[in-house]
Amino acid sequence: MTNFDDLVKLLDEIEIEDMRQRNEGEEKEIRWRIISRDAAEFLSILARSVGAKQIVEIGTSVGYSTIWLAMVVRTFGGKVTSFEIDPKKIKLAQSHIDRAGLGKFVEIKLMDPIENQDQIPENIDLVLLDAEKSDYVAHFNSVYPKLRDGGVVIADNLVSHFDELKSYVELVRNHENCSSAMLSSIGKGLELTYKCLPKESEINPWNEIIR
Repeated sequence: MTNFDDLVKLLDEIEIEDMRQRNEGEEKEIRWRIISRDAAEFLSILARSVGAKQIVEIGTSVGYSTIWLAMVVRTFGGKVTSFEIDPKKIKLAQSHIDRAGLGKFVEIKLMDPIENQDQIPENIDLVLLDAEKSDYVAHFNSVYPKLRDGGVVIADNLVSHFDELKSYVELVRNHENCSSAMLSSIGKGLELTYKCLPKESEINPWNEIIR
């Protein structure tokens, strides 16, 4: 197991390289494009608060957010299933995850979950959605049937790419069995969507207010 100081050093290295790529204007197709530190910290706290054992990540990139999620499932005895379509990023991600000593808690799948829904695990506690913005709606529809009642979906970039994600916001805000709200001050904006427990909206009027 990697010690705490080494883990912090690894996360710092990834953040510094990501910032360098952004500052030098590298093309987005080859940039690492990781989530922000405050978003990662929030994600970790949220995953711990729901006791997440089954986590799905859509968009591994180079494994930064995967490491944060894997630290949670290590505690609860679970697994992160992460989907990525870029083999070069998967290679980097696996290297980072192995350096963190978290390899046995992560399975990275080189595939698009929209086209391979049978590869999405059942009874998901938490989903991180951080892929191409035009695919958010399709990704949500793919994971929703496998999200447990009381599970949550976190979608990144809701402020930075709001115009591109209007259809996603409309979907989750008007979903008959979800409550959803934007956390605009965290990272580049997160949309937190909660899958209601059976009949919850009937017994909890607050659910209708926040929807």
